[in-house]
This record gives sequence, structure tokens and C-alpha cells, in this order.
Amino acid sequence: MRNRSSLDAAAAENGESVGAAWARRKVGNLLRELREQAGVTQEDAAAFIERHVTTLYKIENGLPGVKLRPKGDIDGLVELYAADEATHRRLTELLALTRLKGPFTRYRDVVSPEFDLYLGLEGSATELVSYEPDLVPGLLQTEAYASAITSLPGGDGRSRPPTEVAKRVALRRSRQSVLTRATDPLRLDVVLSETVLRRPVGGPRVLADQLAHIVAMTELPTVSVRVVRFAAGLHLGYTTGQFIVLRFPEDQPIAYCDGFLGDNYFNKPQEVARYDEAFADISKHALNAADSREFIGQITKETTT
Repeated sequence: MRNRSSLDAAAAENGESVGAAWARRKVGNLLRELREQAGVTQEDAAAFIERHVTTLYKIENGLPGVKLRPKGDIDGLVELYAADEATHRRLTELLALTRLKGPFTRYRDVVSPEFDLYLGLEGSATELVSYEPDLVPGLLQTEAYASAITSLPGGDGRSRPPTEVAKRVALRRSRQSVLTRATDPLRLDVVLSETVLRRPVGGPRVLADQLAHIVAMTELPTVSVRVVRFAAGLHLGYTTGQFIVLRFPEDQPIAYCDGFLGDNYFNKPQEVARYDEAFADISKHALNAADSREFIGQITKETTT
């Protein structure tokens, strides 16, 4: 578990990707806890600060796109919930952190508000577990592999121009710094379907380089990649599809699924527990880390011959 000084160091290193998003979540969590303790409904709280109830929902869930007002929002809700002065100071401090800027700001024109939240969560997480049935996860993609994927039309059906593709690939490359950062690198535990290793994204050469990169990344002590072979039979991954569970030093874990028409987040304990159970079941069907590296190496040779 990271202490507060470690979080500050990470925030300084990654700017908006860690500090602002982390603080936004903390503000939202704290305000929701205060409201529930005071027995106030979201509708009544929103009316008190003259906000729409959907805006308060976004605030309490740490979603981007809402500019918090120190007077109208923080002071008003502190008054309504009868919070003490120490809590008021804490909220004010966190509010200042939500305004940090960082390297991901330059990518706002190619990032949806929902995925902007994910960027912050990924940057502030200490551990990420992921099941990937179709594609190599973004944190492990090579530039050529990422370029082949991002060249595809998005959920809006729009073809992406080369400049946008290049920017999306650059964002993906920037995200990967969480695996090698000096302060508490992200612990990454990925289970891949054999399909991922055999899908010729970008052609044989691009795929071979991508597979070699995966093996190289597993040399990091904080990165684990395992493979579920076709021969393993049925497992819960056939039901869940792709998913990610992120864990944090001070907050509750969050499950995330990347959908065709948008991103889905699950933060209720019982929801996250279901995904944890699914990951455990899928892991039972996977090769161990050493055998997975060997198997990936075999497919790499097959791809290039």
C-alpha cells in the first residue's frame, strides 16, 4: 500500500493522470459519504447547491467534465451536511488538486470523458488485473500494433485521419510509463486468450514483434502475463468478455469494461467481487507464467516462418 508521500510523488510525475483524477474521486467519495451520513437525498442536495441531480451524480462519482465551485458546491454541501472544519479543509485541499494539469491534457481532443476517467484511475492504481480475449492490452502494445488497432473506425463509425491515429498511439505509449515509473510501478497481471496471440493484427511481422515485446515486458518483476489455450475448454471468460479490475492504495477497487458504444464502470463491492471471482476462474485454466512465455515464443516462431 502506498503512503501519502508516495501518492504525491506519483501525482507530481504524472500530473492530471494521477493527481487530479485521484483527488476528484476522493472529493466525490467524501461528499457522498457525508450526504449519506446526513440522510440527505441526491435530489435535495442538488437543489440546495442549485445543481442538476445528474451533475451531483458526476461529482460524487469523480467523473470529469464538472467544474467544482469552492463556494457554491463545497461550502454549500459542507453547510448542508453539517460537516466539521477539518473535513471542510480536507475538501478544499483536494479541490485544489483537481485542477492540476499534466501530460494527458494534450490528448483531450481524442479522449472521451468516460475514458478520461479511466486514464486517471489507471495512473493512480497500484494493481491492475485484466482478462483479454481478443487483443493485447494497451499497456503492452507496440506502436505498430496500436496503430493497426486505432486505425479502425470507432463506435461512431467515423474513419480516423492519420493525425488522430498518431495522437492515439502517442497517448497509449505515454500510458505505458506506469509500468516503469520510479515510484511504485503498477503491478500488472494479465491473462490472454490464445486468440490474442494468433490474431494477425497489422500482419505477421507486426504480430511477431508484438509477441516478442510481451515476453520482454514479463522480465519486469511487476508484470505477469499468462495464456489460456484453446485446449483449456470453457471458463467464465466466455461469459464476461474483456474486463479490468483496478486497485488503489486508499480507495475501493473498480471494475472496468471497454464497450463498443462506451465505457462501463462498476464500483459496488458485490460487482467487483464477481469480476474477481471470474478472474480467479480464468486463471485456473491458464498456463503458468513460465509456460506462457514459452508458448508465446513458439507462436512467435510460427508467425515468422
